[in-house]
Amino acid sequence: MIQTDEEMYIGIGLGRMRNERDWTQEKLAEMSQLSYRTVQNIEYNRTSPSGTSICKFAKAFEMEPWEFLRTISDEIIYKPRKQKTKKKSIPSRNSI
Repeated sequence: MIQTDEEMYIGIGLGRMRNERDWTQEKLAEMSQLSYRTVQNIEYNRTSPSGTSICKFAKAFEMEPWEFLRTISDEIIYKPRKQKTKKKSIPSRNSI
C-alpha cells in the first residue's frame, strides 16, 4: 500500500452535489447510511473521508466510486497530514 503525506478532503464537491439534488445533510446521511455528524464533518472539511465513506456517498448518488471522485475532482482539496509529535517525557524523581 502506498502511503502519501496528504489527506483528501471532498467537502466542497460533496456539498455541491448534495445541493444539486436539493438534499439536506440529514437526507444525504440517510441515503449514504452514514451519521449526520460524519456527513457534516466531511462536508465542512473537518475530516478526511475514508474509502468506505467515499463508496457510500457514491452509492447514494447512484455512481461508482471513481465516477463520484471524477465528478468532484476539481473541488478536491489535498492537505498535508498532521505530523504526530512525540510527547516529551518528564524524568521521574528517581532518575534525577
